[in-house]
Amino acid sequence: MNTFFYWSYLMIEVQQSKKRCLGVLAATLATCSLVATSLHAGTIPSGAQTLPIGQSVKLNLLTSGEIPGVVVGDKLFKEFIYSWTNNMPAPENVNVTAIIDSDDNFGIRFQGSFSDLPGDLVASDASLSFSVHVVHEPTNGNSEAENGYGSTRFLISDAHLKSAVFLDEGTPGSFGSVDESFLGNVPQIPQTLHVFNSTLGQGGKKSEDGVIFDNTYEWLHVQKDIYAFAAEGANAPVRMTIIDQTFSQVEIPEPSSATILMMLGSVAVMGFSRRSL
Repeated sequence: MNTFFYWSYLMIEVQQSKKRCLGVLAATLATCSLVATSLHAGTIPSGAQTLPIGQSVKLNLLTSGEIPGVVVGDKLFKEFIYSWTNNMPAPENVNVTAIIDSDDNFGIRFQGSFSDLPGDLVASDASLSFSVHVVHEPTNGNSEAENGYGSTRFLISDAHLKSAVFLDEGTPGSFGSVDESFLGNVPQIPQTLHVFNSTLGQGGKKSEDGVIFDNTYEWLHVQKDIYAFAAEGANAPVRMTIIDQTFSQVEIPEPSSATILMMLGSVAVMGFSRRSL
């Protein structure tokens, strides 16, 4: 009788172990599916517009959400917010143009009359922010963007800012600048970018700036402050009609299908081991 109960107990244990094994296997498959989904989920919002190099859309269509984002090559730009004072242009008077720089980094150009007119002694200012994400399958600006299921992913590593600031060089007291920060990113980014032209004090000018981040980012949040002040008696406004923004990325290997199969194989081996008991 004891032997009968022992074998009955053993058979029950085998069945329960089999159920536990199947449960773990199902959980593993679900986890792998979630990982793949999180890495390759559809990041391009429905209605986003793919811009070939040189083509543009109006900024107000992006800030209003009528166009929820633009894809330029391997970059997605979205979540545009813009505000302005005094002589700065309204968003419907700003073009957002697809560009690529000399190092083959994709980006966008803001083209408009960012300026301050002399005479009223009141500065003009605009605030512009957006987020940028690397699309996993570069499109080179020529085809529809896909998020891809390749063996690598791409993360943003650098930012580049260019803008020529024009003013009356012969009159002291004028100043124009574009200041860029990266607030709201994790890990935090302490670096900032700055281009300017000035006849204040000793004066000076800088038309390009760039930064290599200490970390890499799937999503990058970017903020710009565009400032202009024309001195009293200046013969020309302070103006920045073109502001170029590009980003570099690095390639990060993703877990391969072989790794996932090894995970599943381990679960299967565990199940067979328990069944052999």
